[in-house]
Amino acid sequence: MAAGTSVGIAIALYPLLRKLNAGLALGAVVFRAIEAVLFTTAVVSLLSLMPLAQHFAAGPGDSLAPIQAIADSLLSIRDHATLAAVFAFNVGALSYYALFYRSRLVPRWLSGWGMAGVVLLMTACLLALFSDNPVTGYTLVILPIALHEMALAVWLLVKGFGPASHPSSSAREESTARGQLLPPTARPKPASTASPTSVMMWS
Repeated sequence: MAAGTSVGIAIALYPLLRKLNAGLALGAVVFRAIEAVLFTTAVVSLLSLMPLAQHFAAGPGDSLAPIQAIADSLLSIRDHATLAAVFAFNVGALSYYALFYRSRLVPRWLSGWGMAGVVLLMTACLLALFSDNPVTGYTLVILPIALHEMALAVWLLVKGFGPASHPSSSAREESTARGQLLPPTARPKPASTASPTSVMMWS
């Protein structure tokens, strides 16, 4: 269910976000789809342990070693698929938060919180990768992004997205504001053009 929800949200947001940055929007959809596939693989590997446990309990003693080896392999697949899925989540989430930050669809403090949480979660993934421990074991490092996901969900349910501000339009507005703040003597003067009548009077 979580895997399907992840892909569904990505597809639902794509028509809105591609107007702001098509590359980041498409990348977010791709990596959320990869995340869903990997999480599904992890769940299937875990569910496959149930029949193995039944054979392990009912089987003779001399056949337990191969069953134990298969179970260990399935657990390893589950752990590594989960870790790879979290890596994919990091890339997809970072794409979303970068778009949210640039477009101000949500407050920038909320987008910045998400990006900081992704960095911490990526740190947890690297620690899990090189220590051969499950990524879920780094609770304190994962907690900021978990709280952010809940806070973002509540924000969107209560207030929704704000009006999108395209980066190029923001730059034009900022340039216009700077021009209005300049004193009259510092503003560029329009080029003067001499009329044909004045040219004839001087010739």
